[in-house]
Amino acid sequence: MKYILFVLLLTGFLFSSVYAEDNTLTQSTTNSSQTTQPPSAESKWYYGGNIGFSFWNDYFYLGVYPLVGYKVTPKLSLGAKVGYAYISDDRYEPFPALNTSNYGGSLFSRYRIIPQLYAHAEFAYWS
Repeated sequence: MKYILFVLLLTGFLFSSVYAEDNTLTQSTTNSSQTTQPPSAESKWYYGGNIGFSFWNDYFYLGVYPLVGYKVTPKLSLGAKVGYAYISDDRYEPFPALNTSNYGGSLFSRYRIIPQLYAHAEFAYWS
């Protein structure tokens, strides 16, 4: 019974939303006579990425994956990602240590279904 209650509470926390004050609706209705400017080319670019770090006994991992994207439309964006990962694994005694570098890149597209959810498709090549 405690397990079911825990799962239900966890699910509730995962799917709960927090709302903040939003002035866009009141501004758009009061300033409807003003013309809106299209977004500039600079505001259509976005940047991001991942950094991964892990170690445990004789295992070490470090990865860096920056990305850049461009908003083609308010719902569709295209982008590219590059990455590098270093792995050192010396967990298996009779075998020599494994030290390797993986690198590569990918192209991706994102389609925003609703403001909180998007579909992501990616083609990647990694060594």
